[in-house]
Amino acid sequence: MRSIWLFACATAVAAALAPVQAGATPVDLNIGSPHGTLSFAIGSSALFRITGGFDSWRGTAHVDEDHPERSTVDVTVDAESVSMADRQEAATVRGPDFFNAATYPALAFHSDHMTRTSATSWQVDGRMTLRGITRPMTFEVTVRDRDIGAAPGAHYARLEAHGTLQRSQFGMDRYVDLLGDPVKITIDSYAWR
Repeated sequence: MRSIWLFACATAVAAALAPVQAGATPVDLNIGSPHGTLSFAIGSSALFRITGGFDSWRGTAHVDEDHPERSTVDVTVDAESVSMADRQEAATVRGPDFFNAATYPALAFHSDHMTRTSATSWQVDGRMTLRGITRPMTFEVTVRDRDIGAAPGAHYARLEAHGTLQRSQFGMDRYVDLLGDPVKITIDSYAWR
């Protein structure tokens, strides 16, 4: 009797923790600034590194557990919404040497292919459009705190995504010798139905 009870408990726990369910219904999710952050760090030097974020951004994700290749992610960012501790730095980053927000008011990412890399992680390959230039970019995404029974409007999961681009590929080559070329982008957001 005890072994049956232990088996039943173990089965229930495994089912509760399983992040992938066969025959799972595809889900459409929202992410964005009301429920998360999108931050960046320009440069590879710890001494001359610029960090900040965006106050206004939004995205959608269509997740198909059974057919990951049908899953998609789209994110749009308001370039004017740059937020930094130093206002002068923020104005510089919004300006023509960096995001050039007056001419290119939006940054956008569109996924081309999503691959499940573990029970709780995905690799998202797609295209970043910045300053009117589109280049390939990859995000590594981790999914936490997943609640597949979440009601519409409620938090379904928490997503953390990391990606790196080379700013010179988008025409942002000012101060590359001083700051470095890479820009690390981090998204930490709740996803909701």
